[in-house]
Amino acid sequence: TQYKSLSLSPDAGYLLVHSLRPAWESNRYEDALWLYRTETTQKKLITNQLYPNVKPKWSPSGAWIYYLIDESSQTDPININERSRPVKNEKYIHLYNIISEETLLIEVGNHNPLAIVWGNDDNSLYFISIASSQEDNKTNQNEWKDVVQYRQ
Repeated sequence: TQYKSLSLSPDAGYLLVHSLRPAWESNRYEDALWLYRTETTQKKLITNQLYPNVKPKWSPSGAWIYYLIDESSQTDPININERSRPVKNEKYIHLYNIISEETLLIEVGNHNPLAIVWGNDDNSLYFISIASSQEDNKTNQNEWKDVVQYRQ
């Protein structure tokens, strides 16, 4: 097991642990996100399909954590107390509340979030994304429909 990142909550009550370990039965690596309570030394698995390119982060108050799920995995992800099931081919930002232990989903359509940041409080998230190539092709075809392209 490798530990990719550790992040202490703002009140130092929780530790967020991103681990990577081989999953031999599915012939892949498992990116897991664990929540460790520092006072009681309890740990809880939040998901075992963490998207490794965007690092999970605490909200300014320490009540929320955002993370992304890796949809390219072949098995169903474990998302503890998820309020709604994601629709296939849609991208979501997952918000986990440490108080209610629920996961809320924010739909971002077909866009791939590249970077996510909290606002000054827990009320806003900002993200940068890239539109999928199908949307780009449709937009380009409509815009340049009367132009003959020799090379792309």
